[in-house]
Amino acid sequence: MVGVMLHVIDGYMVDLEFYSAEADEFGRPTMESLELAEWSEGDASGTRILRDDVPPPDNPG
Repeated sequence: MVGVMLHVIDGYMVDLEFYSAEADEFGRPTMESLELAEWSEGDASGTRILRDDVPPPDNPG
C-alpha cells in the first residue's frame, strides 16, 4: 500500500509526497507496490470515477 500526503498553502498544492505504508519504517514505495488506476470515461461535466477503487484498510486506532 502506498500513502500520499498533499501539502496545501492558501488553497494551492505546494508539495506532494508518496510513502510506503507497508514497510516497517517510513520510506519510498517500491515499483512493485504501484499500480495504474483505471478511470471511467468523463461524463457531460467531465467527472470521472475510479473503477478499481479499493476500500481503505481497517484503522485499529
